[in-house]
Amino acid sequence: MKSFIVFFVAVCLRAVNAIQLPVSESSYNLVICDGYADDFVALQNSTVLQETNCVNIDVCTLSNHRSETVAAQTWHHRSSQALRFDSEIGMNVSLDAPFSHYNIEYARIPEGINLLTCAPDFAIVRKEGRYECNNNTLLNVSGGCPSDSYTAQDCMRLVQYDAVSATTPALHGTTQMIFYEFAPGWGCHTSADLTENGITLSQVKPPNRLVPCGVLEHGTWSQISVGCVPECDVGYLASGETCVPACGSVTQESCPTGQYAIAICTNMTSNRYQCGYCEAVEGKEFKPWSDANPTLCDYTDCLAGDYEIDSVCSACPVNAISTAPLSTFCSACAEGKYQPASGQTVCIDCFSTAATSTSAVCAAGYEYHRNVQEIHDYFMNITLGVSHLKNMTQYCFDDYACLPCKPGSYEVNHECQPCPVGTYQHNWASDACFQCATGQSTMQTGSDSDTACVCQPGFE
Repeated sequence: MKSFIVFFVAVCLRAVNAIQLPVSESSYNLVICDGYADDFVALQNSTVLQETNCVNIDVCTLSNHRSETVAAQTWHHRSSQALRFDSEIGMNVSLDAPFSHYNIEYARIPEGINLLTCAPDFAIVRKEGRYECNNNTLLNVSGGCPSDSYTAQDCMRLVQYDAVSATTPALHGTTQMIFYEFAPGWGCHTSADLTENGITLSQVKPPNRLVPCGVLEHGTWSQISVGCVPECDVGYLASGETCVPACGSVTQESCPTGQYAIAICTNMTSNRYQCGYCEAVEGKEFKPWSDANPTLCDYTDCLAGDYEIDSVCSACPVNAISTAPLSTFCSACAEGKYQPASGQTVCIDCFSTAATSTSAVCAAGYEYHRNVQEIHDYFMNITLGVSHLKNMTQYCFDDYACLPCKPGSYEVNHECQPCPVGTYQHNWASDACFQCATGQSTMQTGSDSDTACVCQPGFE
């Protein structure tokens, strides 16, 4: 028999949503049953749950199908009048009946209901004649019939603590007591409970929940029993549970600079556009897009002193110029010229204005210059020492240059003078020369090494 039961479970599970629940129920009932195997066999040739030996409990009215009270959050034994099957009405069953007589095998438990089952403590039954749950047999089963997706097994849930498996009941089960309650947030809600927009019922038939519809942009929620149905603002259309623009894919409220309208929709409170890219033109920048002429690509010429890059006119940087409109590049100022401002059209000759400094700005050993040719000549043939100091552009910006006196010379009032006869200087940036040894002298001025010192007549 056990293998027979398992076979029919597999057969029924093939049709996942083919189970039909009774439509006459005002709520999804909690149904307590015996005869699991027979009802599964009957289900092979029918999509309607048979529930032959059962009692139906309306969880909203707290009564069975005979209008007898079955209170929630209270333990009930199957021997109570309200939990007897119709076939047991009028039957006199004594406490000496077989301990499995009031056996419960399975239950249809609606989603939102928690069902606890247990076997009674038979020692207390025999001694005191009352039913009390044996906590060692306690079983807690959550509902799932119906739910978003349910099977025959969800609607015929074995609730025996001693079941052989999830699909095979105990041959002589002793589970006889039940306790049921709503899961948190669940109840028997109706449209009267929908006191504000944006709240709906999870389903019309209870048990059900009050669920929020969420945030809706460009509309408000309709107040209906089930489902979130948007009422959209002017210019928007309902699409499922959202409000979408009535213009479809033409959604932009304006076009960015450098684009123009290739499609225009007037179905909303303000026009919507679909934008495309304008063609770039050398030496010109895009004018800002205007809704006064949305399909136009308009341009501005880049002026002299500016240059165009990526269709934007930008000022030439410091020390660079453009001499004509529509330029796409800037030219650096030649040596001896500079430009301290951006966006200019001509370069300025270095040191062409009155001096703003004096030679006092130069350190000892350095010569003061404000002449391009002098500076150029200074660095002629210099490959070592101070060649790295040559920076004509910086000298032009500073409006002067301080250059170190070369070997063979020394600084006097920030002018470089050649070392006199009898002296030499091998260093840069000196403000004095070294004397030759006694009896020695140089043959000429400007000596840059002690080897230039030779013996004078009378010395050897």
